[in-house]
Amino acid sequence: KTLCERNFILQTRTAEKSIFEQLIEGDILNFYRREIAERKEFNYPPFVRLIKITITGKKPAIDNEKEKIMEFFSSYKPEGFSAFVSKVKNLYRTHIVIRINPQNWTIPNMNNGGKIDKELLRRLYSIPQSASIQVEPEDLL
Repeated sequence: KTLCERNFILQTRTAEKSIFEQLIEGDILNFYRREIAERKEFNYPPFVRLIKITITGKKPAIDNEKEKIMEFFSSYKPEGFSAFVSKVKNLYRTHIVIRINPQNWTIPNMNNGGKIDKELLRRLYSIPQSASIQVEPEDLL
């Protein structure tokens, strides 16, 4: 059944031919298989749980804070990088991403209270309140 009768926009990180062929043919299974294989290869959800820490401020201050946070979380192998839009209203933004095993940080549901890495949670609570923390962020930009 076709839901879209006129126009739609498809956003993709690559304009390779196979994704469009799969779309036109309705080949959802092969699209899913390819997507899930790439997510596993690049260590993305659902194979990891992402935690993004964003620091905003003056350039020297956030560089210093980023260095401290990276060291503080070093046992979790954090990855630091500048935000896609790194400067807004004379303030700079940088991100730190921590990837953890989903079994060590489960999402609570009606059947269980979830499981959370208590040491990681303790460390997250101890970073400055000026930093924002997102578990399972919508994006890494």
